[in-house]
Amino acid sequence: MMHFVDQAKFETKTGLRLVRKLKLGSWLGLETQKDGQLAVWAEIKSSFFGLERSVKEKIGFIPENIGKELFNDIRQGKRVRARLIDMRKHYQSRFDDTDSVSVSIWSD
Repeated sequence: MMHFVDQAKFETKTGLRLVRKLKLGSWLGLETQKDGQLAVWAEIKSSFFGLERSVKEKIGFIPENIGKELFNDIRQGKRVRARLIDMRKHYQSRFDDTDSVSVSIWSD
């Protein structure tokens, strides 16, 4: 059974174009990178004329203060997942395409 670990807020360089296709409460994947960071991935499934299509794209990175603990859990084989809880568009930054995403993090 999974239990709540923490919440994380990060900025996404891809903007909200991909995240908008998700629903609040969607499960997201966490994967370790070579540099020790935790990347948050979303898998978007769609259907067009009966053909199933799946796109996996990196949304952003978990902040270091939370990521260090989770990195060790993942290396030990524990299941760690993230759930989308908030998306915000930054209207003040006209030229910068950074939007913030908040996730809740769950683990075994």
